[in-house]
Amino acid sequence: MIWKKNSERINKAVTRLLQAGHISEPPVPVEQLAELCGVQIRYVPYEGQLASLLLWEDGHTVIGVNRLHSLTRQRFAIAHELGHLELHHHTGSHIDRHFSLPLHPLPALSPVESLECEASTFAAELLVPTPFLEHDLKGLKMPVDYDDNAATLALAGRYQVSSQLMSFRLVSMYFCSER
Repeated sequence: MIWKKNSERINKAVTRLLQAGHISEPPVPVEQLAELCGVQIRYVPYEGQLASLLLWEDGHTVIGVNRLHSLTRQRFAIAHELGHLELHHHTGSHIDRHFSLPLHPLPALSPVESLECEASTFAAELLVPTPFLEHDLKGLKMPVDYDDNAATLALAGRYQVSSQLMSFRLVSMYFCSER
């Protein structure tokens, strides 16, 4: 029940943001959506594992992204920080060194881990919106097969996300859908 309530809240926030940006097909332009939210994005070569950060500077919201990471990870980082902004309304600063994998149902997590999983779920849904993916899956000439990465890689390319994220979305969409 808690997962369903959180999932609905996340889906509503994603839908609201996509509608505000008039986004109707992939790839979702996360930089444009950040700008729409009044967020400045800065690409900085952070050393070590720092992936991204969210902070407020001189009255402006800033997302710092590690420019040394792959483009797909940078896009996920922006979407993840937008998730914190849209869902958690952070103030001060927030730093992410890694992104927690949202599991269903969520195991017993600390409050911080729970917020991280929500932001990651938001990011996954924003970058690969369920309605967009459902539409694309209906258009495939063959079903997505567990042993053949061709469809997964093609979809990942279309959405400009990693193949891991696309695999996660495909599996979570199947297992988390109401049957």
